[in-house]
Amino acid sequence: MVARFLLPVGVLMLALAGTPILAQTPPPPGTVQSVERTVAADDLSRHLRTLSQNPENLEAALGAGDAALLLGDPNAAAGFFARAERIAVRDPRAKAGLGRAFLALERPRDALRLFDDATDLGLSPATIARERGFAFDLRGDPRRAQRDYQLALQQAPDAETTRRLALSLGISGERDRALALLEPLLYQRDAEAWRARAFVLAMTGDLPGAMAIVRQVMPAQGAAALEPYLRRLPSLRAADKAQAVHLGRFTAGRSNRQRPAEQQRPARTQPVPAAPQASTAPPAATTPAPAPAPAPAPTSVPTTTSAPQRAPAVTVTGRRTWVQLASGRAAGLPAEWRRLRTRAGSFLASRDAYIAAGTGGSGRLLVGPFDTVAAARVLVGQLGNAGVSSFAWTSAADAEVEPLQ
Repeated sequence: MVARFLLPVGVLMLALAGTPILAQTPPPPGTVQSVERTVAADDLSRHLRTLSQNPENLEAALGAGDAALLLGDPNAAAGFFARAERIAVRDPRAKAGLGRAFLALERPRDALRLFDDATDLGLSPATIARERGFAFDLRGDPRRAQRDYQLALQQAPDAETTRRLALSLGISGERDRALALLEPLLYQRDAEAWRARAFVLAMTGDLPGAMAIVRQVMPAQGAAALEPYLRRLPSLRAADKAQAVHLGRFTAGRSNRQRPAEQQRPARTQPVPAAPQASTAPPAATTPAPAPAPAPAPTSVPTTTSAPQRAPAVTVTGRRTWVQLASGRAAGLPAEWRRLRTRAGSFLASRDAYIAAGTGGSGRLLVGPFDTVAAARVLVGQLGNAGVSSFAWTSAADAEVEPLQ
């Protein structure tokens, strides 16, 4: 039985990041992030205006993807980078951008595949070394992760990459090197470096040292609750350690002596995780990329199924499961439906299209509804084989989904 917990491991990440005794000197991190988000929002608006006038503008699609990532919307970013890939299929920047979006969606295997595609097309490995290193860590390959982090630091030293390298060294048991890397950041009163130090100590067997840091920033009861999780860190597999220390997610029921079935090499099938319910659709019509699943997905996707039933062309209300084909300006979705229906052939021939209205005249292009998420994923896999990107999406309880006119 495998169980994942965001807390209390995630509490340590938040507590150390926000504690006054470890806060950075001016400018505070929040100020820098706020400025970055403001610039990214302005960039995104500018690129969207360009795309509304010229949907085939490659630089605008790439720029919109970069801005969406900075704004914390990897779903939208994946859609923009997928558009850039369609515009210029051999542009390595589109592959790398899509890889970064998939990494933000916690799909490191797909990210690594796209990073490889990008370098094969001529992109310098140093350009994506930081992100590729992170993907290797999440896949349980800290040695390759460390080589990429070091390459990234050679090109452009920064605190975040230094902390990631230190944590990766801790994952592979190299305590002294990890602590030495963090030392200069500690003198700069870098709160996140203290968090990294606590995890390095815990992963390398120094629970008292790790708990000494935890007790500085958490109430006694919270620190005591965290202790069993830190105690188990050394026994976890490398990938699970990375999930815990990088993402604040602790996986129970695994150790270095166990190799779960889901880590075995899967059949080459279209990834089909479901998307989060809340997402802002970009104004220009884009074909979305899949997003993370709220529950474990099957290790393979059936490629055949019985003929789908044609959905009634009536308004559907309430919480339902759909397959989302595209999002963007509602006025442009009928044309996008015709294009995708032609491309998908028999997989969409017997289905009706629906639109879930968004804000500012935007919408989601959907087919369904489906009785279960698994049933929706079957169609996602079939469409993937036909070259049509899609993902499962669940409408909100108060949603109204209208037939496409």
